[in-house]
Amino acid sequence: MRGKKTAALLLAVLLLIGTAGCGGTGHSGGLHVVVTVFPVYDWARVILGEDSGAELTWLMDGGVDMHSYQPTAADLAAIADCDVFIYIGGASDAWAEEAAAQAGSRHMIAVDLMEALGTAVRLEELTAGTDTEGEEPEYDEHIWLSLPNARILTAYIAAVLAEADPKHAEAYTANAEAYNSDLMLLDASYMGAVRSAEIKTLLFADRYPFRYLADDYGLTAYAAF
Repeated sequence: MRGKKTAALLLAVLLLIGTAGCGGTGHSGGLHVVVTVFPVYDWARVILGEDSGAELTWLMDGGVDMHSYQPTAADLAAIADCDVFIYIGGASDAWAEEAAAQAGSRHMIAVDLMEALGTAVRLEELTAGTDTEGEEPEYDEHIWLSLPNARILTAYIAAVLAEADPKHAEAYTANAEAYNSDLMLLDASYMGAVRSAEIKTLLFADRYPFRYLADDYGLTAYAAF
């Protein structure tokens, strides 16, 4: 099944590249950034600001679950035509890695955010009482649910955007630094709330996405999945 999906993705990308010269770029000529999920869209939106003239495309804007998302032909066309493509990485984004590799664009910068985090990426939590028998350990993809991660990644995204669009590099850096200050204040607020809480244990009745957040603030968590 995975082989068929990969072949279909490759065929779609090749068809789009082959027809790209017939229809123009599809955007205004400014920097074109394509992102997958909302947290990355929000980071990129703040960093780009309102004066750069950049076009920002958010692929999963219809409430689509990233774990089961499949790109449309329009999505693949946007990726093949963009200047910067930013995605989370991990198992759920295997399609994004393939699309970036097959786009064949000489100017596009593809950004895998889990790769950018490096050793800060963690395995999914295997706390006592969690049924994981027979499962292969996986890296936790929910990297945006951590304010320290957000600070690292927004600075990284700003650097990538500055490289792709040197004309607005100073603005991207300044916007990222201002956002970083807001993240630091929010981090302090979270830490204060946790310190004053009597109970620091979370019980989650579904697949647990908050590994990074729990580790950041010393919380203990148990989950059904």
